[in-house]
Amino acid sequence: MKPEIEKGLIARASELGLTPDTYFYNLVRKEAALISGPRLSGKEKAQAFVEWAKSHRPTKLLLDEDISRETMYSDRT
Repeated sequence: MKPEIEKGLIARASELGLTPDTYFYNLVRKEAALISGPRLSGKEKAQAFVEWAKSHRPTKLLLDEDISRETMYSDRT
């Protein structure tokens, strides 16, 4: 593996709070599941969802005023 790719993967593992071994294992497992078809238990599916959710950047919580009609259509009168 090229050193720059390895560095990037290790950095991503760190961002997710995973060891590089665990992160690589999860990547390989996900790719293998795509080839052989999903055969996960409910618990495994839940864990995969949690891992997927953690792989996205956090966003701020929305307040009611953030999603109000007035805020969304402030340019319209």
